[in-house]
Amino acid sequence: MGGVTELLTSALQAHRAGKLDEARSLYEQVLTQDPDLPDGWHFLGLLAFQSGNREGGITALRRTLELSPDYADAHANLANMLLAKEQIAEAATHLDRAIALAPDSLPPRIALAMIRRHSGQAAEAEALLRPALVQHPDNVAVLYGIANALMELGRPNEALDHIVHLVSLKQDVLDLGRLMGYALGKLGRNDEAADYYRQRLAADPNDAEAHHLLAAVGGTQAPTRASNDYLRRTFDNFSATFEAQLASLNYRAPQLIRAAVAQCQNPSERQLHVLDAGCGTGLVGALLKPWSAHLSGVDLSKGMLERARGRGIYDTLAEGELTAFLVHHPATYDLVASADTLIYFGALEEFAARAFDSLRDGGWLIFSVEDGGDQAEDYRLQFHGRYTHRIPYVVRVLEEAGFADIRVAQDVVRHESGIAVPGLILAASKHEG
Repeated sequence: MGGVTELLTSALQAHRAGKLDEARSLYEQVLTQDPDLPDGWHFLGLLAFQSGNREGGITALRRTLELSPDYADAHANLANMLLAKEQIAEAATHLDRAIALAPDSLPPRIALAMIRRHSGQAAEAEALLRPALVQHPDNVAVLYGIANALMELGRPNEALDHIVHLVSLKQDVLDLGRLMGYALGKLGRNDEAADYYRQRLAADPNDAEAHHLLAAVGGTQAPTRASNDYLRRTFDNFSATFEAQLASLNYRAPQLIRAAVAQCQNPSERQLHVLDAGCGTGLVGALLKPWSAHLSGVDLSKGMLERARGRGIYDTLAEGELTAFLVHHPATYDLVASADTLIYFGALEEFAARAFDSLRDGGWLIFSVEDGGDQAEDYRLQFHGRYTHRIPYVVRVLEEAGFADIRVAQDVVRHESGIAVPGLILAASKHEG
């Protein structure tokens, strides 16, 4: 075994030095001499995955655990590989095992807490992170995870303490600004939120998120719609975890859109030319695909479009601003469907007019917005950066654009911080002559 030990040491040194071909050759020599050595399979699997051979990496890690079922690091690393392939349930099983075997190991605890939070189990995520917070009070991932969990549990005061701590650490944390503003806005502390966004703009005058959210908390005049730069930044950043985050919010807009289509158009298989307007990762498109003779999608975010393309359901995908796209596609669609894209539009007049023109005679526009209830304004930019709309305004806009048979349904589109978010599902038809 001395020779195997020396080979393995040399392989690890080459691996750490980035000499991957040399390391691979040495790991293979190790396994030739001892085919049942767990460490050999473990590190060869890590190298394979690192080199882009995902399946080879997973296979090697599975072999590791066949040989050594209590190998904590192998459980944790296999879980990370499975997460990269979005095999969430199996990854969670291995993370649970890694934590049981090595309770003080931080990475699997953080990863499992993220899975629990994204699956709507915020209390379980908090429980996982509490011990880690005691041992690692300045760890960015722990602070960020527990702050998000507390927000989802409806405890913004506690969350804000951790968010402020994160800010004090001066770390570049994805979505920290939005989280800070959301917590302050939820607590009604809009002046403090505005001061925070002004500080960000002083450091970077081109910070599109800070500009938008400053307006959202009343620090500047609200725009009539969110800027393209803001939307690109937001959704490019969210694209990798978008669907998991929506799942944790009990997001229902795509299902509500599909139900409205079924009621309005009574579609049969492969019948409709459909535009998924603001397609995101393709959640709506996947539900409408069986009814589509041709399914198109348009979105501003490259990251979202990459995820949508990976579904393999769209006949065409386009990167661009929605209303500008519609201008170039007159009388093209039987259905324009849009789930939670227009929550980033305040004024809807231009969109409605362009959507009308893009439809064939007899086509339908079906979309969701958030319900403004009895708010005084036709539309209002809320502290979280989305707009809410009053029913009379949306109906009037659709009528003025030329739509008929306008139907409005009120329903819950998601939950945030344990509270139902009321939405509107609008359906309107185009009949000319």
